Parts: sequence; C-alpha cells; structure tokens
Amino acid sequence: ALYCVKCGHDLSELFDTCPNCMRKNRVDVEFCAGCGANLYNHRRIQKHLVNATEALENHEFEAAIGQYEKVLGIDPQHSEAQERVKELREKVSRINQLRDEAYALMGKGEEEPALRCWQELLQLHPAHEEAKDQTERLKRKLAEKEIAQHMERADRLLEQCSFEKASAEYEKVLLLDDTCLLYTSPSPRDLST
Repeated sequence: ALYCVKCGHDLSELFDTCPNCMRKNRVDVEFCAGCGANLYNHRRIQKHLVNATEALENHEFEAAIGQYEKVLGIDPQHSEAQERVKELREKVSRINQLRDEAYALMGKGEEEPALRCWQELLQLHPAHEEAKDQTERLKRKLAEKEIAQHMERADRLLEQCSFEKASAEYEKVLLLDDTCLLYTSPSPRDLST
C-alpha cells in the first residue's frame, strides 16, 4: 500500500496496477508510465466485465451480451468476452427454441412434452417467469387429468360393487390432491346397501 509521507493517509485508492508490467500508476493517467499500456481502456474493460457478471447473476443474458460486446468494441481480441458472447448467444437461442417448441406442443394438446420443454428451459434460465408459470399450469392440468382418470375408474368399480378397488382409486385421487372436493368417501353403511 502507498501512504502519504506527511500524514500517513492510505493513498492506494489513487493508484492502479498495470496489468502488463505491474507498475503502480495514478488512476488519472491513460497510459502506463512503465510499458505504455492503455490503462484507460483497461479500466473500461474491467467496468464492463463487472457489469456483465452482475447481469449474469440476475439472469439478464441479453444485458450481459451487451456488456461483453462493449468489451469487444474496445478490444476485439478479448478472448473471455468472445467466448462468453458465443456461449450466451447459444444459450439465448436454445431458450427461445424451447419456448417456441413448448407453445407448439401445447397448441397440439401435447402437455407432457411441452412440460419437459419448459422444465429444460428452467434449467437454462431458473428465473424465467413465463416458464415458471407455464410449468405450474401444465403440472396442474396434468394432475387434473390424472385425477379425472382415477375418478372415472373408481366410479366404474363402484358400479361393479368392487368397493376395495374403488377405494384404492379414490385414495390415489387424494394423494394427487388432498383438497379434492369431487369425491367424499361413502360411509360404510352406504357401501353395504
């Protein structure tokens, strides 16, 4: 650290280290006094990299791409920015592809494959609100279908006086939806008549 010779105040915040030669330079200089490296551009690049990292933490992929592209505008050969832009563009493309595929499947009434698309999208983008909403909606819809199937089987079994099997189907309904109001268990007296 650097300190004032008169009062001892820490002056390190007024200096940057050159990434090329490691020389300390004042923060207000554009070029390193030791090797001539462009410190102004280095600071700008670091700022954009920090902004890109923050955008990624918030799952703002387009904003992160924008920050990495600003880095490339300053240094077109910046390998980290090149790799991240490529990776993020592929990720955004896959997210859009999964979204479109999910809606196409939903339009054809294919809920289970559509649900898998939304779930895969959420693995890529856990904060994607639309995918969260559609996943929950499809899960409810599929559960309702399964409940209806169990109810239908149970009703048929009751008509055949197969009470234990009917009861097992009704139990399955309650496991799927413990708030199910479609069915109330008949009393033992009702079953014996």
